[in-house]
Amino acid sequence: MHARASADAGGYEPVAADTSAYCRAMSWLDAGVVFALGLAAVDGVLIALLARSPEDDSGASGTRFGLPIGAALPSFVANACNGRQVTEASAHGRLLLFVGNDCHSCHPLVAELAAIDSRERSGLLIIVVDPVSKGHDNVVQALAFMPQQLVIYDPAREIADRLAMPGVPFLYAIDLHGRVRAKHAVFSAELVRSLVKFTIAH
Repeated sequence: MHARASADAGGYEPVAADTSAYCRAMSWLDAGVVFALGLAAVDGVLIALLARSPEDDSGASGTRFGLPIGAALPSFVANACNGRQVTEASAHGRLLLFVGNDCHSCHPLVAELAAIDSRERSGLLIIVVDPVSKGHDNVVQALAFMPQQLVIYDPAREIADRLAMPGVPFLYAIDLHGRVRAKHAVFSAELVRSLVKFTIAH
């Protein structure tokens, strides 16, 4: 996981990021071949992850970092890749997934996510960090299969730092009340898919 220092989530004004113009400029590019891999349920991992109490915030896989379990999601304002305004309320009842253009493990993860069905995709809100460099793989481009109102480009990591994102790939499961229900450093679409199903169901 690519490390990133966490920012104190308290005392800030809502962060506003307008990067929809970049997303629209990239929309004409060919997203390339996305490899659809078979996804299996990982109930044991899911149960172990969600069984954590708010006081137990020192687990492995990066879960000791980031916002505490049970914490309210800090406020933010951004423009999604289709120009639609997105706020922290847009993440309620969804899985908030951070991926990066400079993250080698994020590219295969994004390719795997293309295999999940449309209902599961609607349970994701994806934030892409790090600027895109010419000649390199482009995660924003690779996410063309996602509803573009659910993809945010955050090249300066303003929102990521606001939400205390420790590194990529990383996710928060946000409940309907806007609180962190689970978090994990994620390298498999299997875990993402299972958490999406759980979040949609609750």
